[in-house]
Amino acid sequence: MRQFAYSVNKSNMKIILAGIFLLALPFEGMSKDKLEIINASYIEKMMKWIPGGTVKMAPIQETIGEKGTEFTVENFYMQEAEVSNFQYVSFLYDLVKKADTNSLRKAIPDTTVWIEKHAYMNSFVEHYLRHPAYRNYPVVGISYEQTKMFCIWLTERYNADPKRKHKEVLFELPTETEWMNAASGGMNSAIFPWGGHYLRNAKGEYLANFSQINEASIIPDSCGGQKVFRYVPSGASAFDGAPLDDTYITAPVRSYWPNGFGMYNMAGNVAEFVSEEGIVKGGSWQDTGYFLQITARQYYDKKKSASSKRGFRIKMIVKK
Repeated sequence: MRQFAYSVNKSNMKIILAGIFLLALPFEGMSKDKLEIINASYIEKMMKWIPGGTVKMAPIQETIGEKGTEFTVENFYMQEAEVSNFQYVSFLYDLVKKADTNSLRKAIPDTTVWIEKHAYMNSFVEHYLRHPAYRNYPVVGISYEQTKMFCIWLTERYNADPKRKHKEVLFELPTETEWMNAASGGMNSAIFPWGGHYLRNAKGEYLANFSQINEASIIPDSCGGQKVFRYVPSGASAFDGAPLDDTYITAPVRSYWPNGFGMYNMAGNVAEFVSEEGIVKGGSWQDTGYFLQITARQYYDKKKSASSKRGFRIKMIVKK
């Protein structure tokens, strides 16, 4: 398939890619029966118990005079990793089987979020969602409304399984306070999910997938005839439209080290939707370390919530 030019209208491209996607389901090179494994047993293995109680959070670093926060939450289960491409495509495939074309069109992610002015990333437009190489990477390009659709589907799928452990459950996005409790790993006043003040461990290894600022990222520039410096994120080119030797994107959903509750990537990789619309938590692969702090908050336009930087994970409430 030919690469798309940057000048192609994004809304038109989305329509084109949606048609291609409908014709190409399921995953490239993957048998359809493998998309049927998301049953009650599979779902239960994804979930980790998050104990409730009173949680104390540290203030944002680099603030003066700000106090930490304290809140109380109930017990719940939470998915140990971000929702993957495989899980989301299984949802889409189920809609295909049911011939629910209307819901399918509403649920298809916007893969054009990978188009960037400063980077040649068109291959991700075509392959990131469906190619087997990315099956365990977090789904992106989804909107807040699409996360809700996925939760409804997963709730129905689990409760219809005769071999389920719990009689009735409900899947939802976590609230912001629930998300912070899960990210803390049981440590009061934790700044990051690993508890320390630093973004590297004792061996010098980074503890999350985020955009590192270093001397190579600061390049000379000019503005109004004066010499200035500007920041170019890791993997981005200093010249518009120049191809990249390497590009840093998302990592598999079970990357780095889990926190005390067994949660992976609560900092970095993709910023995660919470139930409060307009807010994401955790920072992403394109964000600096500041946004990896548990109490840091980022906002998005509610009308344009899809991004290559945003994904989600779900909580499970046992009702019966």
